[in-house]
Amino acid sequence: MKQRLPIAAAILSASALVGIALHEVYVGRTYLDSGGVLTIGYGTTVGVLPGQTITPEKALARLYTEAEGVYGAGVKSCITVPLSQNEYDALVDAAYNAGVKAVCSELAPRFNASKSDKDYRNACESIRLWRATVKGKDCRIKENNCRGLVVRREQEANTCLGETP
Repeated sequence: MKQRLPIAAAILSASALVGIALHEVYVGRTYLDSGGVLTIGYGTTVGVLPGQTITPEKALARLYTEAEGVYGAGVKSCITVPLSQNEYDALVDAAYNAGVKAVCSELAPRFNASKSDKDYRNACESIRLWRATVKGKDCRIKENNCRGLVVRREQEANTCLGETP
């Protein structure tokens, strides 16, 4: 049985931070992401101003602040059950990528209904199947080229299950 703690006690692990950074692409100046949002560093969007620059070290610190402060807090707002470190890390990664609203509406109900290790395992497995859209393409359709999102969801599910190397 996994050790699970109340969600209020959860904090993002260093390995999860590195995982998010590896999924994102470092860019040292502001740019518009695929959704038209002003972005910098490792995909951070909070408080970004046009024309800003950032070093990789500062970008990593900013990533942690945003991932834990915005997305971690968002996950904590909709999860009502205890989570293991791996489960929390995977949900924050998913929220960082797809948004808190998406995680709270699509994944949180599965976790909140969990009563046993099997239920939690099923909730983690559901991350593999959870796809939204990328640039208007439905990533649940095999023909659409959403390989990056498919790989990310696979890695998040593996993290959630504690099956990462």
